[in-house]
Amino acid sequence: MIRKAGARDSNIVAEMAAQLLSELSGNPVGIKPLLGIAKVLLASESSHFTVLLAYPGDDPSRYVGLLTIAEVSALYACGSFGVIQEFYVAPAERSKGIGHLLLKEAINHGRQCGWSRIEVGAPDLPKWVRTVDFYRREGFQEIGPRLKLAL
Repeated sequence: MIRKAGARDSNIVAEMAAQLLSELSGNPVGIKPLLGIAKVLLASESSHFTVLLAYPGDDPSRYVGLLTIAEVSALYACGSFGVIQEFYVAPAERSKGIGHLLLKEAINHGRQCGWSRIEVGAPDLPKWVRTVDFYRREGFQEIGPRLKLAL
């Protein structure tokens, strides 16, 4: 099952984001620095940042997946669109359709918002080839690398 997270879910969101970041970096990431940010973002009633949580149908107290998506705007996209910022499924729950369900709900959300598209930054190949293959199976097309500049 998938549900939209609210302010009361800050701990869950921070914990799952920490698990994702730990897996991506190969180093433990604590929830403390993420918790304050999660509280602020989830307390905002803005539709510009949405968090989706996945849990097994029989246990709504055990979360196994997270997807965050933010609304941005660009001329090339003819207006507003969504960018998946964090996307995580617990390792023991992968290949069970949870990622597909989270993505399906994000697509529905995007359509309701009138977005022209959804984009996602995929981790580096070849280490994360399964992740990139998942996005391709879900209909995503590669549009090039993304770079960042810390401010």
